[in-house]
Amino acid sequence: MEGFPKARGMVYAGLGDKDQAFEWLEKAHANCDDRLVFVMTDPLMDSLGSDPRFQNLARRIGLLERR
Repeated sequence: MEGFPKARGMVYAGLGDKDQAFEWLEKAHANCDDRLVFVMTDPLMDSLGSDPRFQNLARRIGLLERR
């Protein structure tokens, strides 16, 4: 089942599986899920914050300025 990629990304982040979390968050981004902005600012996602993939995704959804 491919539904709810945003939620799946959050679950995997909570489980500490960064690779799966980013796979599903990228799917949410590809599906233009506008709620992704709330997920990216959720404190539960802090474990992903230091990962370059998080910074890249945050930049692409407009949470970080391009440098």
